Amino acid sequence: MENGKGNAKKINSQISELEKRTSLLGKSINDIDQLGADTENKYALSQQRTGEQHRVREGSDGMIYIDTSSDALTIHEVTHVRQSLDAGGLKFEGGELLNAGVGIRGKSAMEVEAYRAQYSFDRSFPGSLRGGLQGIDVHSVGNIRKGNGQLQYRYIFEHSQNVKKQEKIGRKLVAPQ
Repeated sequence: MENGKGNAKKINSQISELEKRTSLLGKSINDIDQLGADTENKYALSQQRTGEQHRVREGSDGMIYIDTSSDALTIHEVTHVRQSLDAGGLKFEGGELLNAGVGIRGKSAMEVEAYRAQYSFDRSFPGSLRGGLQGIDVHSVGNIRKGNGQLQYRYIFEHSQNVKKQEKIGRKLVAPQ
């Protein structure tokens, strides 16, 4: 009997994961529609053939280029464009789109959201991941490494470390005496 309950729990967890991924894919479709309805900007997709490079850049021709090497990374970058539009518009530095988040928490949350959208498409994630979609959080995103081993998002890593410290303090405060 216990094995049956364990299997049911696993199946329910898988169903929940699929429902969340489906919901996020629906949001990605809406994001694409939002870019299509944007009368202020013109967009072009530019798929690179090498590497896992991805970015949004402003071309000298006024076009906004979404450069990626896969469809999942395109969804990731489209999420960032939509986030920027929702935050009041696209802002660029050195020709590349800036993260529209406010403060370290906001910027971290926007990167987490983009990686969840990416994962929902093809279950890809460039870092170490436990627990599927729910495992994509400030900690897993903060630990993503570049090919040379350096942190991809140092500011998210530092925020992750601060969150861990706060969680540890919180556990001490509520621990029975």
